[in-house]
Amino acid sequence: MRLSRFVPLAPALAALALFTPASAQDAAATPNRYAIEVSVMRAGTEVASGRTAIREGGQAEIVLTGADGQYLFTADLQPEQGDGDESRLILEAYLNHDGADLANPRMVVARSGRALMQMGSKTGDAATLDDGVEISLTPLP
Repeated sequence: MRLSRFVPLAPALAALALFTPASAQDAAATPNRYAIEVSVMRAGTEVASGRTAIREGGQAEIVLTGADGQYLFTADLQPEQGDGDESRLILEAYLNHDGADLANPRMVVARSGRALMQMGSKTGDAATLDDGVEISLTPLP
């Protein structure tokens, strides 16, 4: 007999479980995992590269052994704070080569888009770096 009091609530609870506010639906539709890739170029040749996954609100680290030494790449991916715009993330990265700082870029990226940053030198209008670092961030399904 006690259970009969709760049975009428079951359909209402099921209906509440199906209702999701639009903001929660948008958050669920945006990826929270990303592939992060780093490449180091010297004289037009890739000397070190690596890839790992990073979660929004998390950190990642890649240790690369290249033709010219060892690289340590670390990244931190956080939601942008401030005006309430939740559509952007901040990627703060750090690249070290044999104990010396090489780069410390910071990128503001769209939450659902792919981002690419190239630091270094190119020859003419080439899309590929001759010398430098390339970092990309790609949403994962």
